[in-house]
Amino acid sequence: MIRNLFKWIKDAGDSISSQYKFSFNLSALSINDNELTDYIIKLTEREKINPRKVNIEVTERVAISNLKRCYDFMTTLKQAGFTFSLDDFGSGYCSFKYIQTLPFDVIKIDGSFIKDIDTNKQNRTIAKAITDIANAYERKTVAEYIENENVANIAKEIGIDFGQGYYFSKPFSIEKLSS
Repeated sequence: MIRNLFKWIKDAGDSISSQYKFSFNLSALSINDNELTDYIIKLTEREKINPRKVNIEVTERVAISNLKRCYDFMTTLKQAGFTFSLDDFGSGYCSFKYIQTLPFDVIKIDGSFIKDIDTNKQNRTIAKAITDIANAYERKTVAEYIENENVANIAKEIGIDFGQGYYFSKPFSIEKLSS
């Protein structure tokens, strides 16, 4: 998957790669693979990919499955220029210690707290608290599951930096970007 993404970015050329940042998720099995870090760095060099255009998403569960390995993996790839998102934050173990300990650039607030922030005061309060803590650690925030304009407006109002969801776009194949 990583090889295919990097090849696609290279083949798409500057017109596409300069406009977008590309993200992919990694499993615990992948992060625990001691050869993956070197593989990504070598692949970046071979395909001449700008690592600042690539964001690696790690779920909260994956991050804590092997905290030291995740930290080492992230630190090495951040030094190479990659950015990282803590995906689905709040859906599982929800420890703010991960925000403090691991060098994430972005905290993705789990959609279960976002999808109804226009009608559910408690979820709005949780989303705002996560946003405030992320901001205190100079991390950006992404709201998952934005499905309508009301939710998008409230996410912006409480200080969330970015959003994803059907309100912005339904999923599409990567090839559509170059057409």
